[in-house]
This record gives sequence, C-alpha cells and structure tokens, in this order.
Amino acid sequence: MITIKAAASLQTKGVYQVSRNPMYLGLALLYLGFTCYFGNWWNVILFPLLLLIVQEFVIKREERYLKRRFGQQYDDYQQIVRRWL
Repeated sequence: MITIKAAASLQTKGVYQVSRNPMYLGLALLYLGFTCYFGNWWNVILFPLLLLIVQEFVIKREERYLKRRFGQQYDDYQQIVRRWL
C-alpha cells in the first residue's frame, strides 16, 4: 500500500500561519528538549548540522514540489509565513 498522496490543498491556517514547517519545528524542539533532559551536550553541538540536513534535503525538496503544485499561491504564502518561525 502506498501512503504518500499528492497535496490536494495548500494548508495556510492554524499552525501553518506561524510556520511553514510546524512538524519539523516541533521535532527540532523535542530533540532539544530530550537533549537538555538527558544532558547529552554533544547533541546540542550537532543540532545545527541536523537542521541544515533537514532544510537542504527535506524542506527544500518539499518547497519545490509545492511551488510546482500550487504556483503563485505558494509564492504568496512564502512571502507571508517564514520557514521555521
């Protein structure tokens, strides 16, 4: 079974009014929270590398797809809402 479906609409309400990538933002904050809780400071040092990898290889790929799928509507959304916060 294939679980990946094409985007039917551009989500711009709720948490998507604050961040274009609330899921990745939430995961990054969770990662930092666990890092602080368990006291593994190497993860703090590696955190910028993790963000760079997610941004370059996941988020930018998704943005190219959304640009092709929704065109000017996505361009307008990008001008209003930031990638992270």
